[in-house]
Amino acid sequence: MVALTEMNHDEFTKWSNHVWVAYREELLRAGLSETEAELNVRENLAVTMPEGIPLPGNYIFNVVENEKNIGVVWVCDRDSKWFIYDIEIDEHLRGQGLGRATMRAIEEFVKGKGGSEISLSVFGFNEVARKLYETEGYETTRLAMTKKLG
Repeated sequence: MVALTEMNHDEFTKWSNHVWVAYREELLRAGLSETEAELNVRENLAVTMPEGIPLPGNYIFNVVENEKNIGVVWVCDRDSKWFIYDIEIDEHLRGQGLGRATMRAIEEFVKGKGGSEISLSVFGFNEVARKLYETEGYETTRLAMTKKLG
């Protein structure tokens, strides 16, 4: 059974330091320049966690199974339209159904808060995550494509 539990201050600090570095790396992998990736990270940080503190409506959880932290989740209530900013299961535990169980725990949390819709973004190169989201009923609502010239 997977549960979502609040992070303590030290866990949040460690995660926060990691998540922005990982996001920047994904932006670079998706084709953004160093400058574009840095700007994107700064803009997202400013609108979600100014001064390093999550704004109200942001919920950052440990994903716990059998009393052991196995991942993290960051969801946000955007005027009753919920958004998953981050979901990560420890790499060595992937492929065991824990991502699917985590998605369902997120849904239960959002329903408990009165939410009726959840969105997320996924990088095109992350085919495993895309497949998980599709099999959980998520539908593509926007698709951005890029072609490198020269």
